[in-house]
Amino acid sequence: SVESFEKSLAWQKAQDLLEIVEVGLEGTRKFWFQDQMCRAALSISNNIAEGHLRPTKPDRMRYLVIAKGSTNEVRSMLHYARRREYLGKAETERAMGLSEEIGRLIHSYMNPATQRFGHLPGFIGILGLMAWIHAVLGRL
Repeated sequence: SVESFEKSLAWQKAQDLLEIVEVGLEGTRKFWFQDQMCRAALSISNNIAEGHLRPTKPDRMRYLVIAKGSTNEVRSMLHYARRREYLGKAETERAMGLSEEIGRLIHSYMNPATQRFGHLPGFIGILGLMAWIHAVLGRL
C-alpha cells in the first residue's frame, strides 16, 4: 500500500494530465469545454487523494470508481478535442496515452480492494484442482 497519495503513480500521472489539458486549452474560446475538461481531469487526482486511506474497502472503492469515471470522461472529451482540433496533435496523443495509463492503474488499485477473503476459484478452477488431486492420488 502506498503511504501517501502523492506517491501514487495514478495520482502523479493525473496531475500531468491536468496540466496538459489546462495549458493546452488556455485561451480557447470554448470556455464550456475547457471548464468541463479541466474539472474532469482535476476530479481524477482529487478522488484518488480523497479515497486514500479511507477506513473501509467499500469507501476506498467508491472514490476509485469516481476517479475511473472521470478518467473515462476526459478520454471521451479528448476524442472530441481531437475531432475539433482544440488541442495540438502531440498534446492530444500524450493526453490520450496518459488517460489510458491512468485508467489501467486505477483498475489495478481496484482489484485488491474488491477481493473479500482472498480469491475464490470459479467452477473451472475447482475442476482443475479436482483433476490435479485425482492425478496425484492416482499415482500413489
